[in-house]
Amino acid sequence: MCVREKSGLGMASPRILTFNFHEPYLCLLAQTGFAFDVGQFEKPPFAREWQTRFRPLPPNLTLVEEKVWRRELQAGKYDVVIAHNELNANDLFGCPASAILVCHNRRNFLETTVTGDKEEGKNAYEKILAKLQEQFSFVFISEAKRQSYGLEGTVILPGIDVNDYGGYMGERREILRVGNAMRARNLMFDVDFQEAVCLGLPHRVVGEDPQIPGARPSQSFEELLGYFRDLRCLLHVTCHPFEDGYNLSMLEAMACGMPVVSLANPSSPLTDGRDGLVATDVQGLRERLSRLLEDVIYAREIGAQGRETVSRAYPLQRFVQQWQEVIEKAAESGPRGRAAVAAKRIAESMASAQDSSLPRLNVLLEYYVSPITTGRYFETALRKTQNVTVAGVTVPLSTLKGWGFTGTPPFESRPDVLHGPDEPYSELMRRLGEDKKPHLLLWIDSGLAGMPTDSHALGVPRVCYIIDTHCMLSHRIEIAKHFDYTFLAQPTYMQHFVDAGVKNVAWLPLGCSPELHHIEPQERVYDVAFVGGIPEDKNDRRRKLIDAVCAHFPNHVVGRFWPEEMARIYAQSKIVINIAAARDTNMRVYEGMASGALLITDEADGLEELFNDGEHLVIYRHDEDLIPTIERFLADDETRMRIAHAGKAFVLSEHTYDVRIRLMLAMVLESLGLLGGYQGESRFNRGGYYRSPRPELARQVPKHVQRLLDVGCGGGEFGLSLKRRGVRYVAGIEVVERAWSLAKQALDDAVLGNIEHMALPFEEGTFDCIVCGDVLEHLVEPAQALRKLARMLEPEGLVVISIPNIQFWMTFEMLSNGRWHYEDAGIMDRTHLRFFCAEDVRELIRDAGLEIVRMEPLSMWSADHLPRDANGCLRLGKATIGPLTDEEYRDYLTYQFLVVAGKKGFDRLALARRAIEVGDPSFALYLAESVTDTSNVERQRVMAIAAAKMGKADLAERLLRDALSLPRAATSLHGDLGILLVALNRPEEAVTHLELVLESDPDNSRYLGGLGLAYTSLGKYAEAFAHLVRALDVDFQNAPLTMHLIAAARASNRLSDAEPIVKRFVDFFPGTKEVGYAYAELLCDLGKKDAARDALDTLLMLAPDYEPALALLAALDRREV
Repeated sequence: MCVREKSGLGMASPRILTFNFHEPYLCLLAQTGFAFDVGQFEKPPFAREWQTRFRPLPPNLTLVEEKVWRRELQAGKYDVVIAHNELNANDLFGCPASAILVCHNRRNFLETTVTGDKEEGKNAYEKILAKLQEQFSFVFISEAKRQSYGLEGTVILPGIDVNDYGGYMGERREILRVGNAMRARNLMFDVDFQEAVCLGLPHRVVGEDPQIPGARPSQSFEELLGYFRDLRCLLHVTCHPFEDGYNLSMLEAMACGMPVVSLANPSSPLTDGRDGLVATDVQGLRERLSRLLEDVIYAREIGAQGRETVSRAYPLQRFVQQWQEVIEKAAESGPRGRAAVAAKRIAESMASAQDSSLPRLNVLLEYYVSPITTGRYFETALRKTQNVTVAGVTVPLSTLKGWGFTGTPPFESRPDVLHGPDEPYSELMRRLGEDKKPHLLLWIDSGLAGMPTDSHALGVPRVCYIIDTHCMLSHRIEIAKHFDYTFLAQPTYMQHFVDAGVKNVAWLPLGCSPELHHIEPQERVYDVAFVGGIPEDKNDRRRKLIDAVCAHFPNHVVGRFWPEEMARIYAQSKIVINIAAARDTNMRVYEGMASGALLITDEADGLEELFNDGEHLVIYRHDEDLIPTIERFLADDETRMRIAHAGKAFVLSEHTYDVRIRLMLAMVLESLGLLGGYQGESRFNRGGYYRSPRPELARQVPKHVQRLLDVGCGGGEFGLSLKRRGVRYVAGIEVVERAWSLAKQALDDAVLGNIEHMALPFEEGTFDCIVCGDVLEHLVEPAQALRKLARMLEPEGLVVISIPNIQFWMTFEMLSNGRWHYEDAGIMDRTHLRFFCAEDVRELIRDAGLEIVRMEPLSMWSADHLPRDANGCLRLGKATIGPLTDEEYRDYLTYQFLVVAGKKGFDRLALARRAIEVGDPSFALYLAESVTDTSNVERQRVMAIAAAKMGKADLAERLLRDALSLPRAATSLHGDLGILLVALNRPEEAVTHLELVLESDPDNSRYLGGLGLAYTSLGKYAEAFAHLVRALDVDFQNAPLTMHLIAAARASNRLSDAEPIVKRFVDFFPGTKEVGYAYAELLCDLGKKDAARDALDTLLMLAPDYEPALALLAALDRREV
């Protein structure tokens, strides 16, 4: 099974949520290679644990608690959700993900399950189905089921890889019936009919069904396969018109080579007498069963033909391909798919630009339109560089007058298109013309009580700007959850938004609009001005301070005015005072400074990160200081005017809405990967990289790592994510004290200091991995720092590095246009001291005394959006570069490099073997492949083992055969190849190699066990038993081999010989449920009922809820066994 890494739009593999109502089907879905979250339910009717006895949990399926998946689903974290019945789908209705309903049953059967009034039940079912069609696409597991529903949808038949099955011998003269809850679904399975067919014939029922005496589920998938291979035939009964003529268990039995006797059904794949035996009545089925019971050779012939039918009619590859297409198509209309489509449209706009400036986008701007709202200033700034459509409603004049505004507004405000908070965005999109189809939604907080909940219907990135966070905080947080990016005008409550799960939160201060203050010079005739709301409550802080100012300075202007009036008043004032509400850095700060007056303001959150006290403005620290401060600066014209002029120049340069809009758009485009997809110093979630878990970098830390040092650990989020993954000890070094204080709480150890200047407080060889994530570019001498760090590594330790690439095309284009502009984050971060191209990175690693294991792009620009011309050249600004080789071209597309390095001459194969031991075969394969000596036999062997564990069986076989052809090839390679051939179900070839290796290594339990399994597949149970006994004599702790020993003992009538061997295992490992249960069953078969009861009692002490053991004990008590 290969892992799918990209969807059709080139975005990362879809994030998929599904649910477990049928383990075998989910295991088939796992074959698509996608990763699935399997949602768990806490309460009936859906509560159901994964039953490992039906199927082991595939590695790309993750069980997720209900509270977690529901939160993630509503937050838009999933692209696709797959439901498996109508009630499951109804529970998910309205979720933001693209939704699929898999119809496993025929509709006419489901209608028979309605309880109560049948007509009312059918009507209710019709309504649910009609509702689901509004959101869900349908997948049917057969054409008959699609016809039963009468709906449009995709038919995806089950898929079976017969190479994963096989091995049928049919030595046991017994009929098999398989199914769970068959009696409860009697219309489909007609259990009484089945019983009549099997009356007097040897048979067993494998499945969970308390209403069928003697029915017992298999304890593992391997046990079920054992039944398919060992018992003589399968009886399959599914009744038309309520069910198809086959199910997954029948197809799996046929894939093993087991012959099937089936009740006739129009949709059955069987032809009587050719690839199965088919009859319409009890007598006909009994005759066919009896013939198979008497003639094992005939059974094998029919079974072989059935196996070919399954291979031809139900190929796994078709199932996988169809599901991949369905999921990828669904993902394109899911949250990230819509974002990817939007990003592609934006990228196309960027690609058509003549330089590296931000693209001209269609922006849908929504706010409560009036002359006094912040939205008007965003609109003015946006219209300079973007195509803007304003949606919203106009604030009534009566409302404005109620807020204290008098006279006529300076201009009439109205949106381009009316859109109220109750009108769905889907309706707004319908009314917008194609030329106004937006690339992005920007929603400005302007007093609207709410917004439509279907903003995902826009299919574009959604951005909100939240202003008055000190009012109705919880309400504003709920609004922010509907957006992909949230910008806050104030930093005070930012952590509240982050903690509530709001995505991509950033502080973007308010600003000034230069157009508002572009008026002719005014004489400063007023001493003091304050424009804004003044509470009626005389005990209010602002009211008391304003009253005091008015009393002390008669030459004042105070009150509410339209913005144009405010600008003129401030331009005529010497001093503007600010009295903030809830420590907000409000618009008055920027407006007062932009007017050229001296701003005197109280303290506010974030204020001194933006301006310098005494240089741009003046801050009074205590209320009683306000009046003396005003008096001082009214008396000192020179100082007042100097600060006022500096403040005006600074705010009009750095703090306009033009600047804010450019930064906002840059941050959004950067996050979408349209500025190279930089993964490091994110500008979102204040503190930026200090709080980033860096999942794309964490994936590069090998799984064997147990002791890790994170240099530049920030707040410890990255290291904490690794600890949760299983890294035993994580230490960090951080230079920023605020971040270090957080890291101390998250990591095992955190040190405050500069890596270049500090003595490291660790012993040499302490760590097996050191991470430098976006650190080296901040250092004066990065090579020296790396050499210092390398001493802390163990001999096979690794350094994992992410580092920006200055050769990225946008940087080169900027330079070719005569510019070199620093940013707050990214390649041109203003705190970067060193810059690197690819060759510079290699030189840095060499200078540090290390050698590169892997170097590749960690993030890069899409080649589709920056193609070379016909001559293989790139045109960047005023420069044309090329022709470029593929490698040179890639360097221009690369935004950030990943480097994995080790000490010079370290043992790569030793580390690769270690990686295999801890379940990291992909890293092991990469390491071994990096050994340049291709004649190294151990290199080939390690690569082969890694490839086999990755499911690349063909590659593994080729590597092992290549290794065997080399001089000095070890005999053990025959053993490795033999075990691989067992797994590939090629037992005859496997026997040759395993017998050869055992001549020189006769006590190797691995090879002995492999030979035992090969003989089992060949039906040579006596030989299988003998070799499994020898394997367990060497290593009796092997549970899977013990289970195979029991099966071989049954097939060769050696249960009494197997008993002491199995008992030895159970005595040492009494809590191993499958073996403990199999041992009790073995004792029952030997007639040792009391011993079986004792074994079950012991097992149930350790696993009191283990249902098979409880059922067997109850059967013993009833003397049914």
